[in-house]
Amino acid sequence: MSMLIFLQILSSIFLLKDPDELFTRTDREPYIIEADKVIIDETGDGRISHLIGSLKITHGKTIITGDEGFAYEKEQMAEILKNVKIDDEGTIITSGIAKYYKEERKAVLKNSVKLIEGKQILKADSLVYFKEKKISKAFGNVSLIDLEQKTDVTGNYGEYSFVNEEGFMTDNPKLTLIEKDNKITITGDTLRMKRKENFMSCNGNVKVSEDSITARAGYLEYYSDAEKIYLHTEPVIEQKGKSTLTGFSIEIFLKKREIVKTIATVDAKGIYQFSDSGTNDVMGDTIIIFFTDGKVKRIVVHGNASGFYKKVLAEGKEGEKQE
Repeated sequence: MSMLIFLQILSSIFLLKDPDELFTRTDREPYIIEADKVIIDETGDGRISHLIGSLKITHGKTIITGDEGFAYEKEQMAEILKNVKIDDEGTIITSGIAKYYKEERKAVLKNSVKLIEGKQILKADSLVYFKEKKISKAFGNVSLIDLEQKTDVTGNYGEYSFVNEEGFMTDNPKLTLIEKDNKITITGDTLRMKRKENFMSCNGNVKVSEDSITARAGYLEYYSDAEKIYLHTEPVIEQKGKSTLTGFSIEIFLKKREIVKTIATVDAKGIYQFSDSGTNDVMGDTIIIFFTDGKVKRIVVHGNASGFYKKVLAEGKEGEKQE
């Protein structure tokens, strides 16, 4: 049977003088430790208790469990070992090792960390979790999976608030949009997420990839509810060996995570290569390209439209025709 060390640990380790000391300094949450067996050692840095078997820490509505651990009086910190599980009002975190700092209401977890909050799953090598605002700082092989929005954001460092449902990913961030057999990836320097607004942005060295179609830009905005991507700062879209599109800004329309249309505006320019090795250079205020199964289906030019058709002649000479 689990041994409640309400007096033995809280009184003996934390030097309880009156009932008020059962609460933290700021929010007055009760803090209780339970274990099957307790070994207390006196050290120069205060009492250290070895907690063996069915370790359970209750801090307000947060419950932390593990196979064993240690409680440190001076640091007001508990170390939990093996099969760590934190239940913070429905937010579930598991790992191999964890440290919990009572006064800061902070957990530091390592070894195969996994956090589940509703339909979101966060994985990382290590994680710092602040229970008051449910803010997570994740390090190493980070992956934030959203089962509802069908996205996976990966990188080597990220911060995310599960209360505000927003955060960012850096150090090789990548956003993957998945719909059955269709997949679009977005990479850049910094990826930001605002889940409540169905919005994501990517800044610096942006690249969008979908099969043979690749887009690049300095800045990107993605609206998941409208299935639209906006490219800014020298955007360009290329279908390998077939077409290239540039403009001041480019709008990408998706359907079930597949690119079906792109619109370039302001000084729009496009190049399309035909099966006879000829190319058609077009310019206009707006250029619209329609795609079917990842291939160019139709090109439409609006405003000040002009174009040049070029074909390599048999003798190696290049012919040109203005349209």
